[in-house]
This record gives sequence, C-alpha cells and structure tokens, in this order.
Amino acid sequence: MNKTKLFNEIFKVKSFVTFAPRIVPVGLVPVKLDFRKLMSHPAVFRILLEALKEEAEKINFDLIAAGEISGIPWGAGLALVMNKPFIYVHKTKTSGINLVEGDYKKGQKVILIDDMIAYGEKKQAFAENLKDSGLNVSDIMVILAHTDRKFAREERWLKKEGINLHYLFTWKELAEEQMKRKIIPKEIYPYYLNFMEHPEQWSDNDKKKWQEYCRVLKNKLNVSIPEEWEEMLKMK
Repeated sequence: MNKTKLFNEIFKVKSFVTFAPRIVPVGLVPVKLDFRKLMSHPAVFRILLEALKEEAEKINFDLIAAGEISGIPWGAGLALVMNKPFIYVHKTKTSGINLVEGDYKKGQKVILIDDMIAYGEKKQAFAENLKDSGLNVSDIMVILAHTDRKFAREERWLKKEGINLHYLFTWKELAEEQMKRKIIPKEIYPYYLNFMEHPEQWSDNDKKKWQEYCRVLKNKLNVSIPEEWEEMLKMK
C-alpha cells in the first residue's frame, strides 16, 4: 500500500476536513473528518477500496460485514472488488428487525469494515451483535485509526475478544501529512494535535481551550463561528 498515493487522492477532496466546531456522535469536536465526502469522488473511493482490498487479502475470512450506517458503503464496495459475500449489522436490538441483514451461516468468519475507529463502543456493539447471530468476528478493518491514549481501552477489549485490528493509517499520520502539505493552517495545528492527544479535555468542554481555538479561527483565519457557539463559550 502506497500511503503517499492515498493521501494524494484524499487531499483532492477539500471538504474532507472541517476546521470549526462540529457536533458528531461523540459530542462537540474542533475538527471533523467526513468520510462521506470521499465517497462522492469515484477515483478517491476506488483507491481506498483497493487499499482495503490489499490489506484484506492477507486475512482469512468468509464474509464482509459492515455496521450501520457509515460502514455500509465501504463494506459493500470492498465486497464487490473482492467478490465476497456482504452482510450488515445493526447497532441496537430492535423488536421485529434482524440484527444482521443478508445471507450467512452460523460459524462463518467475519471481517467487520468501517471508515474509522476512535472510541470503540460502536464496534463493540456491532461485534457483539454479529456474535449473538452465531458469527465469528475475527478482524476489524478501518481506513483511519485514532490511536490516542484513550484508545488503550479499546485495545484491551480487542485483545480480550481475540479480534485483530487493521487500518490504512492513523489520524496522526494524516495530520502530519496535512501539515507538511500546508493543508492545515499553522495557526491551528497545535490545537489539532492537542485534540488528538487529549480528546477528553475537548469533549469535557474545557471552555478555555474552546475559546482560544475559536478566537484563532475567527480572528486569524476569518472562519465564521456560529453565534450559538459564541454564546455557549461565553466569547461575547
């Protein structure tokens, strides 16, 4: 896998990274990576699927599974390029809905595909639901892994369950490449790195950090800060 080639294609999608406060499933974050944007660009989508295929060919498995919703396009795409059966799994158990959608046999070996792994609660839920359906989850594969200090908890879970984690690159590798290519403004690079190394401080709404970051965005980079954020962060 040629990471330089991967980054060359990914960085053509200018909207992939957003430097402004955004709400995502884990809460308020200063930087958002939007893998859905990459799927809108066939050349980028294809090169990432080919990279996933190259890694997946090293693994022995029967089925490709993906978790709802963000993992489904990547899992389905990989299944097509590898000519492998595809299934998808729901995160929560709902009456009248199958946990796993698609054709499969109990005891089959599954590789779970998603766009990224940061904090593994979703992956744990998907893996547990696959196992409850009689499937053997041997491996998880993602495009990006956020391997900060908090990720140690997920590493312990993966080891305990005997699940191998595979990824194309880490968030730190992505950030370093973005900085090298001047995609990240140097004024906010320290905040970007701090968020990756200490996400808990940002998710706990450390107002001092948020105020500093938003002032840099607003005053040095002319990034518009929504009024509700300014009010919430007491910047007025």
